Amino acid sequence: MINIQNKKVYFSGKGDQLSYDELEKFLLQNGVKFVPTIEQSELIIEGGLTPLHIEDKIFTATQNGAIKVSIEEFEKFYSNEFKLNSTLMATKLTKDNDRLVKLLQNKYFSDDVFIKILKQYDFKNIPLYDNDESRDVCRAIVNRFCTLVNRNHNIQYAPIGIYYTALETFNSALLDIIYNMPSYSISDRTAKDEQPLTLKEVVALNPNSSKTIQIQILYNNDESELIYLARNTNISDDIKKALKDKNMKNIILALLKENN
Repeated sequence: MINIQNKKVYFSGKGDQLSYDELEKFLLQNGVKFVPTIEQSELIIEGGLTPLHIEDKIFTATQNGAIKVSIEEFEKFYSNEFKLNSTLMATKLTKDNDRLVKLLQNKYFSDDVFIKILKQYDFKNIPLYDNDESRDVCRAIVNRFCTLVNRNHNIQYAPIGIYYTALETFNSALLDIIYNMPSYSISDRTAKDEQPLTLKEVVALNPNSSKTIQIQILYNNDESELIYLARNTNISDDIKKALKDKNMKNIILALLKENN
């Protein structure tokens, strides 16, 4: 546990997961005073790539009683102490999409915290990958939930990444969000027979999609989505009956193919 209450703090560099602004807000809420020199500090947060002459000063300061923590340690501490509800209330009131984007880059947050932050992000009906904010959010989703990143690091930057994430994720809450994201589709020229083309079709097919989304698909009444819902291997009997009652040939065939 890092004691930061009312401490004099010196930053020697930046971290990877959080913006300086976000850390500054957190520290100020805990009565921290920022000091311009290492010699004045009681707590030193050491960033990456610290120059040798600064490292020497940090060593001397620790010999004189200052506490040193790495930026990684501090970001983990911040993530555990993060006040989610108050932060989300603040971003909702201010409509601060930019702050949400920065928070989503933090790999130390749990999946549940990440999902709650993501739910509040507003895509503004702009097509995915059409602006930097949207691309950053999609990259954060793919990095966290798509296993293909482990084999192909570049997939986080490719639009197809969010498609593969929707295809393989077990996280129902994430699928709820993806279904309601702006539309994205792959080319039908590269798709295999009966492969879903849109994110909505992928969510309809994914057996981990929630009952809420399945009912929303029924209500939206888009035939292609209904066909993939009919092929979902994890739909309840009442969903099957509702699909059959649509009395549409292609949906009936899809139900039969999957023994639904």
